[in-house]
Amino acid sequence: MVKHYRESREVQFYADILNFTPKYLSKAVRTATNGITPGEWIEQYITTQAKRLIDARATQTLQETAYMLGFSEPTSFYRYFKRVTGMTAKQYRDRKNNSE
Repeated sequence: MVKHYRESREVQFYADILNFTPKYLSKAVRTATNGITPGEWIEQYITTQAKRLIDARATQTLQETAYMLGFSEPTSFYRYFKRVTGMTAKQYRDRKNNSE
């Protein structure tokens, strides 16, 4: 996962890399993480990486962050971040900057 997270956010992609079926991967991940699905785990990992990049690179644009994370379009990243976190990437960055 860590090596390929910029390439895909699809469970099937990771199952293929591991030569598992998606069903087997789901069962293994759920067992190892106390019920978290592979999709949820992928979302958590990518969101953590996004926040890390936003926090560490104050001069970097959110568009650059989107490309660094493997999103082909910044708008896809913006929607993804909002769906997963409940706030926009800009709100996250501004909130982080205002608390310092």
